[in-house]
Amino acid sequence: MVIALNRMSELRLDRALHRGLNAGRQAVAVVQRADEIASEAPFEGVVRAPLVRLACLCLEMRADELYDWLGKLRLRREEQDTVAGAATIAPLLGERLSADDEIASSELREMLDGRPLEVLLTAVVLAPDTERARERVTAYLERIRHVRLEITGEDLKQAGVPESPQLGEALRETLALKLDGALAGRDQELQAALRLLGRIREVKGRAD
Repeated sequence: MVIALNRMSELRLDRALHRGLNAGRQAVAVVQRADEIASEAPFEGVVRAPLVRLACLCLEMRADELYDWLGKLRLRREEQDTVAGAATIAPLLGERLSADDEIASSELREMLDGRPLEVLLTAVVLAPDTERARERVTAYLERIRHVRLEITGEDLKQAGVPESPQLGEALRETLALKLDGALAGRDQELQAALRLLGRIREVKGRAD
């Protein structure tokens, strides 16, 4: 892999394929680091390394250029989205994951939920503080993303709450409280959701 990329750069085949494609020494170092981290927990065996490598070579491309070029490679749309996210969003995620200030579990989940594993891996690779970023991503993957409420919308309806968009909003805020350690058990979740519904309705009422 390294020899092939070095040769591609020497012959300037990367720039011939696209002006934003970079297989230079720095890009190769990023690819090597990505391969190392991909072989370790929590990424081992669950990430598509070729998509990560491709993203590492495309870091100089704008999103519109990237989608146009990836479309010509005939990648599936989901693969295009993954590579584009890894090349454009992951650098920003890496910066945030390296921050000195504490990141609450609820904020971490909001930041990372729905991101492909390849994007999370690339964020770790590009992070100014790789170890801190890896610790936070590992916490999300192994613990935070699996947390669920014990209550559902049906429990709130049985407590007299009518169906409305505010119900879902209250459940999301209740989950955030649980993630941050403010709630324990079904009863506390239900009481918190009902309190939040009252506050949300009050705010909505004033806005109307």
